[in-house]
Amino acid sequence: AFTLQLVDTPLPVLDGLLSALNPGGVLYLSLFVPHAELEGEQAAGEWHRDREISLEDGSKATVETRYQIAPEIRRLQREHHYRLLNQEDEVVEEHRCKETIGWFEPHEVLAHLEERGCEILEAIPDFDPGSETSLDEATVFTIVAQRA
Repeated sequence: AFTLQLVDTPLPVLDGLLSALNPGGVLYLSLFVPHAELEGEQAAGEWHRDREISLEDGSKATVETRYQIAPEIRRLQREHHYRLLNQEDEVVEEHRCKETIGWFEPHEVLAHLEERGCEILEAIPDFDPGSETSLDEATVFTIVAQRA
C-alpha cells in the first residue's frame, strides 16, 4: 500500500511491475490522495496531534505531524514525531521521521494501466467495495488490474 508513491519516478516503476507480471497476472495497487492536506483541514507547517493512545500500564503513545504541500508538482512532505510517555507524561522514548509522497488522481492511474493493456478488475474507494464514495473523492483507492 502506497509504496509506489514514495519513489521519485513512479510511472516507470509501475511499468516495471507490469512487465514483471506473467500474462494473466494480477496487480493489486493501493494509492493515496492527500485530500485533507489539499483542503487545508490542518494548517501547513504547524504540528498537530494525529493520535494518542493509552496503554495498559498507564503510559501513552502519541504521534504529531506537520506537513508542507506543493499541489502544482503533487508532492506532500510530512514529518512525524512519535513519543512514548510514562504515567507522569514524561518522554521515555521518541522517534522522528520524514516522508515525501507523490500522488495521482484515480482516472490517471486507470488510464495508464489501460493504455498498457491491463483490464481493470476492480476500483475500490477507501478499502470498501460497498462504499458510495466516488473513486475521485476517496482518500485511498485500490485498483486490481490484470495483465493481458
